[in-house]
Amino acid sequence: MPRTKQLDVRTIAASLFKKYPGVADVFRMRPNKIRVTAKDRAQANVIAADPEFTEHYRVYIPGSLVEVSGVIQDFEYPEEDIVKYGVGAFQAPGTPKVKVLEAKKLFKLDASAKEGKKYVPTSSIRITFEGTVLPQALIIEGLRIPIDRPYVPRVATCSKCSRIGHADPFCTRKICCGKCRGAHATEECKAPSQKCSHCREDWHEVALCPVYRKLQREQTKTVAERARGSFSDALKGANASNPFAVLDTAANGESNPTAPEQMPLRSAKATRI
Repeated sequence: MPRTKQLDVRTIAASLFKKYPGVADVFRMRPNKIRVTAKDRAQANVIAADPEFTEHYRVYIPGSLVEVSGVIQDFEYPEEDIVKYGVGAFQAPGTPKVKVLEAKKLFKLDASAKEGKKYVPTSSIRITFEGTVLPQALIIEGLRIPIDRPYVPRVATCSKCSRIGHADPFCTRKICCGKCRGAHATEECKAPSQKCSHCREDWHEVALCPVYRKLQREQTKTVAERARGSFSDALKGANASNPFAVLDTAANGESNPTAPEQMPLRSAKATRI
């Protein structure tokens, strides 16, 4: 996606094929986004860090291709120690352990806050593991803690263009009001008739929109299915080190990379592993 200039697909493709023999395909997904497929995983990681592209464009490898996250509730432990000493484990004997990539405390909105949005920490931790199959437990210093459920990120919403699917730090569109589609911020709208830009009903918060809720349900289902995986998938993926080190958090659907990590939707509890 563009950072400082528009995509020149022809020039980018020519450069990729010349520099990287492992590039199998360059596909123009839409005017401001292309997808590059590499045959070699290590080379994909090099491409994602190449200054020729990162200087002018946002380049990332979708986290959903190489990692999976789960939530442990009522667990207090230093996050840096979880990453350093923890491993993911499956119930089947002999299954290789899975590397922990990240541990992050979850936050929730403080309902008692009188002004603005205030986040407070919870006793739950999101743990990201290498691979695409969610382990059943975290083992750390001899302690085995069950993974309560897959982590379901909220579908991203943009406060700049008022669209669903990306966050405003990564938006390349012009500012657009979510109530009247005017060229101003949603919170500044003074139009007499205010409608939700997604469902066209009377204005309501995005989280209450039926269109948004449908997308969130679909994402919850997708995450649950992918997290279950299969024993053979876990066995194949657990032995390999993560070849993709360059990841963009926005690719995981986090609605605001600068805000505290929010609690996943409670409906995800039904997908207990």
